[in-house]
Amino acid sequence: MSVLNTMLGTKVKITGNFVVANGDGVAKIRLANDSNRVAFFLRAEITKGMDGEEILPITYDDNYITIFPHEMRTIEGHFHFPDQVTWSPALRLEGYNVGKSVLPLDKK
Repeated sequence: MSVLNTMLGTKVKITGNFVVANGDGVAKIRLANDSNRVAFFLRAEITKGMDGEEILPITYDDNYITIFPHEMRTIEGHFHFPDQVTWSPALRLEGYNVGKSVLPLDKK
């Protein structure tokens, strides 16, 4: 597996938003790899604010994913989001050959 250490880095376009209904949040994350390289072993985390702790408990419909060149993927995260929270969800993404990115999630 040491050949993985020779993988060239790449970037992934990230967008996301979330909705809240009856105290439950659903985040929709869109990942697009416009490069000619594989984006390997990506892990998305919905966090409590910009680069805060991951919201727990949370259920993702997929995670630790690989995105092939010119592929787009959408994943969802489901979590509890009571009315009295003082933070807004954010998205943190990092992969084996993709550097860490953090962005706020827009509320729909």
